[in-house]
Amino acid sequence: MPVIEVKNLHKIYQETKVPVKAVNGIDLSFEEGEFAAIVGPSGSGKTTALNMIGGLDAPSEGEVLINNINISDLKSRKLIDFRLKNIGFVFQAYNLIPVLTALENVAFIMQLQGWSKKDRETRAKELLEAVGIDLDRIHNRPGNLSGGQQQRVAVARALAPRPKFILADEPTANLDSKSTSELLDIMQKMNKESKITFIFSTHDQRVMDKARRIITVEDGKVKEDKKIA
Repeated sequence: MPVIEVKNLHKIYQETKVPVKAVNGIDLSFEEGEFAAIVGPSGSGKTTALNMIGGLDAPSEGEVLINNINISDLKSRKLIDFRLKNIGFVFQAYNLIPVLTALENVAFIMQLQGWSKKDRETRAKELLEAVGIDLDRIHNRPGNLSGGQQQRVAVARALAPRPKFILADEPTANLDSKSTSELLDIMQKMNKESKITFIFSTHDQRVMDKARRIITVEDGKVKEDKKIA
């Protein structure tokens, strides 16, 4: 039973007189616990597709169903609440809040959800330790952390509210080989132990080598959808 269904998804940008079809009729489904990568060259539509799956961008046509809920029909406030409870996001640029410490960045979403200070700090510490951040660094702000450490904090933040899905857009693009390998190992461990569904948008071969499903997108369409044994 699919937990995510993408049906006839289109995205057309009309910023100039000539419309641009970023996504052109994508149909996909994902089972619980998948570790999948949407791949393709720059401009292929992979990031746009991922953003629509996560409700960060609205489709021009088609629909996205997550656990049988059509998120394409949700109004703004309900969509925000749905994302907050169900989806964790990891971005290429980390998107950490610069004035908050690593601990505070991870705890922030839980604060929005109404967790007590004690509970959110306890979980934030556990997650930071799980992603390999030393406890003597949890009170550092992002500017005092390396790129690899910042991305680990971003992963911990995405996991904080116990989401069912993690959507990661080029999460390794700014990382060296060692940081990438360690981060992907952490994600794989979370995927296997907690059955969290991971979907990546990437052109990084290191991510593709770890993925158990490769969805190749070109010109806004799915060219190949291959599961890895």
